[in-house]
Amino acid sequence: MVVVAEKRVVASYCHGEKTARTVTMHQPNYLPWIGLFSKISKADCFIINDTAQYTSGGMTNRNRIRTNNSWCYLTIPVRRSFGTARILDIPLPENRKWQEDHWKSIWLNYVKTRFFKDYADFFQQLYQEKFEYLWQLNEKIILFLLEAFQIKVEVLKASQMEVDPHLKSTDLIIACLKGARRCICRGRQAGITWRLRSSPTTG
Repeated sequence: MVVVAEKRVVASYCHGEKTARTVTMHQPNYLPWIGLFSKISKADCFIINDTAQYTSGGMTNRNRIRTNNSWCYLTIPVRRSFGTARILDIPLPENRKWQEDHWKSIWLNYVKTRFFKDYADFFQQLYQEKFEYLWQLNEKIILFLLEAFQIKVEVLKASQMEVDPHLKSTDLIIACLKGARRCICRGRQAGITWRLRSSPTTG
């Protein structure tokens, strides 16, 4: 396997044929920006890094939308005292008023846009659901948008692979790949020879 550090990982495995696969990893952010989907569209496999440490003030529980004059932040009021908790462990607030407020903001600012009606039903229903954890909400949005953008990619979750979340980005991806051989290899069984070497970051 050849690893391009940081944002993109190129994985090659030997199983009777030469095959190269591109893997990318990212935290499950709230209403992710289009650049994430551009990155995923260039990959064969996307790893949702839900074991990353939750960062207060980051983009896991907030994002911004366009308004007529500027920008408006939509923030999920997650309590701040989580210490070193993983994204996977962050509960949503019991008070669900933020859901009503976020949907209202989206509706008011996008209802007259060209493609709003194509996605309105999904988001209206989304903001009526009672998710228990932040990752559940964010993951549902990401999976919906992957389908909406017709991005065909295998999706894995770091939490399902029993890897050390404190590893550096490249090592974490390598560990995830080793823990997901069957999925990465499109159903092929074991017997894969892994060769690892680091390559310079390509941006």
